[in-house]
Amino acid sequence: MVIRQGRGSALPGRAAHARVSEQAVVNDEENFGLVFDNVFADKMADHIDTIAGMGRQYFGPDKGFKSSLDRSARKAAWRMIRREEGLDDGV
Repeated sequence: MVIRQGRGSALPGRAAHARVSEQAVVNDEENFGLVFDNVFADKMADHIDTIAGMGRQYFGPDKGFKSSLDRSARKAAWRMIRREEGLDDGV
């Protein structure tokens, strides 16, 4: 796995987005999850009021729901970022 330092930004959300994008480019999907899953959980927490039902499930006792949602979101984000960068699904 390759972890590169993020490009940085005055805005934490932009820095996190840049770091996630960079990690999608240099890692396979599984290793991409080491960065993506934490950022995704933070974004879920940021929007808990607007997605209350899903948020209760995501942060609730059913770890299977969180795991499944993380996996689906990770796969979609990884593919989207790599496609935008002109890369295929293999590293």
